[in-house]
Amino acid sequence: MSAVAGDLTLDRLGMGAETYDRLAGEVQVVIGIAASVVFDERLDHALNLNTLGPVRLMGFAKACRD
Repeated sequence: MSAVAGDLTLDRLGMGAETYDRLAGEVQVVIGIAASVVFDERLDHALNLNTLGPVRLMGFAKACRD
């Protein structure tokens, strides 16, 4: 087991297509713990990370074979 760095604010979690596809074929467990808890955060940034980020992460989880 190992942690993989990514960016929830970017398509394909900020990974290149080859890396994303390789990980989708290998990953069996996805744990998402990222969030912005700054109460005066810009709304667009908070929505991108806290709302769209989990959507992107779930998209990756759905792409995983196992």
